[in-house]
Amino acid sequence: MKNFPIYFSLIFLFLNSLQGQNLKWKLHPSGVSDRDLLKIGKPDERIQKMGSNLYQTFKSSPDTLHILAIRVAFQEDNNSLTTGNGRFDLSTPEEPRLDPPPHDRIYFENQLQALSNYYKTVSHGQLILEYEVFPKDTSGSYTVSREMSFYVPLGSEEKLDEGLAELFREAFQVADSVDTINFSRYDSFIIFHAGVGADFALSVDPTPQDIPSVFLDFKTLKNTLGKNDPEFKGIPVNNGNFFIRDGIILPETQSQEGFEIGLLGTMAIMFGHQLGLPNLFNTDTGLPGIGVFGLMDQGSGNFFGFLPAEPCAWSKIFLGWETPIVISNGENLPVGASQTANPNKIYKIPIDSKEYFLIENRHRDFGNDSLAVGKDASGNRVEFRWDSRGQRILFETDPQVITQVSEYDFGLPGSGILIWHIDDRVIEANFDDNRVNADPEHRGVDLEEADGAQDIGQVYGVLSPGAGSENGVVEDMFWASNEINMLVNNSEVVAFTPDTKPNSRANSGADSHIRIANFSERDTVMHFTVTTDIKQTGFPVFTGLEQIFTNSPIITDLNNDGQKEILYSSRFNGKIYVSNFDGSKFISNADVAVINSVNDKKTEFPVALFAEPENEILFSPAVIPLTNKKAVVAV
Repeated sequence: MKNFPIYFSLIFLFLNSLQGQNLKWKLHPSGVSDRDLLKIGKPDERIQKMGSNLYQTFKSSPDTLHILAIRVAFQEDNNSLTTGNGRFDLSTPEEPRLDPPPHDRIYFENQLQALSNYYKTVSHGQLILEYEVFPKDTSGSYTVSREMSFYVPLGSEEKLDEGLAELFREAFQVADSVDTINFSRYDSFIIFHAGVGADFALSVDPTPQDIPSVFLDFKTLKNTLGKNDPEFKGIPVNNGNFFIRDGIILPETQSQEGFEIGLLGTMAIMFGHQLGLPNLFNTDTGLPGIGVFGLMDQGSGNFFGFLPAEPCAWSKIFLGWETPIVISNGENLPVGASQTANPNKIYKIPIDSKEYFLIENRHRDFGNDSLAVGKDASGNRVEFRWDSRGQRILFETDPQVITQVSEYDFGLPGSGILIWHIDDRVIEANFDDNRVNADPEHRGVDLEEADGAQDIGQVYGVLSPGAGSENGVVEDMFWASNEINMLVNNSEVVAFTPDTKPNSRANSGADSHIRIANFSERDTVMHFTVTTDIKQTGFPVFTGLEQIFTNSPIITDLNNDGQKEILYSSRFNGKIYVSNFDGSKFISNADVAVINSVNDKKTEFPVALFAEPENEILFSPAVIPLTNKKAVVAV
């Protein structure tokens, strides 16, 4: 291997400083797109389906989304409260840098190629991003009417939202007036503005009027630009023939104050909102919710923003990119990391109809060579390394924008199995306000931290024993020789049960009777065993393409034979089912449900379909007993 001269070398203390005294990750609360660009249903429908034990199969062809990005400068200024002078940096750097100037059209095309490669990788080829950058002049940009500070008024969040929305409106309308752009050709609208993002800040922020990166959803635009006018359609362009309903504001660079920070991480999390993903950090406080273990939180900034983490298991299922294998018992079950060919990527273990665990294997070093390799558009090689000095980036030829990377999870603190505790009740109640993980005591997407301490999202002092664990640590992952897990449980084996720390109990405190043990050592394919010791013979029963939502089951004797039956209906799919008390069908039929099982096999289960009324079932059916072993079921 060649010896790479070291230019960019930051020790692990830098990561701690993101939460500590020097530099911290500061994200402005964003909205979530309601446009369903992936055509997978409204959020409430998706959440309901995820609560089901049945999932739709992958699409036959990938989704392709088209991005329109514009470069926007401000009136030139000398304001000490902002970084730069309101114009793009088109200089030639005197020394090697990452994400270097000139920040021209080619630079931003490369940034969008990096974003495209990220999403193509983490979606396993199911999402393709195509893009176009305006103006077409290599060094040109559109200029809005005010200085940067005008769009970042100091004071309330409401005033800031108004300023950001005004920047978004004016920028695209200026572009519309200068160039001939057919806006209807695009699905996503991005502004790259001159200057640095207000997304990483020193403990004392010297430039409080830098612009925060944000996804502006339709609700925010309607509230700010439309003054909640019910007739508001979005930002009019193309002579009022097209309306922009939402979009993203991003800076030309994140590097500042001597820190080299990649723009990719910020782009990736903001585009996650475009796809419909909520934030998974605490949007009330800005504190972590899942930390470094997923894109929609601190993981977007892994390895200084150059290696954003893959979306967590819940996010991938939500977007339709993974289908979990539903289990309640199983021995030596294989679970492959994202890059493996092993089809068993995510397991789901139900607690009840609204609460469940997700199991995934996250592997930091797939090549087992202590490095990840990045390349720019010209093929120049960059090495990302973990060693005794922490995280380092090395290269021998001055790179431009890093457009492709071999392992996005290389920025994780280590490897192992992650156990996610999902509560759909919390997600459903808080999704619209983007507060899924706003309650640290009851998160919708919660990581069961294997070290037994709920450190993610805490605020510890420098001298506290928990300092450095607020974003997540390797000991939060499960593997056979996790000594911290064994220590806190006074055990010789690593396990996850109702009586361990952490425990497998429901959020109500009820015993789930779920036990996960026999974890293998860390590898690209790991194994575990799960047992559930409270399952009635013949159950669970399955209901076809959809799950039972809202309507309560009825215990009744439909045929007056002295034996009770279970009648249950789905408000979601409008069907009625009847099972005997042993789980068998009340009426003999050929209806079955097909479910994914281990090693990508399909398993058929009987479905006790009783009737398919023509109308939607809003309430539980009524059962009216008759004579001669008959009854009427009324809906």
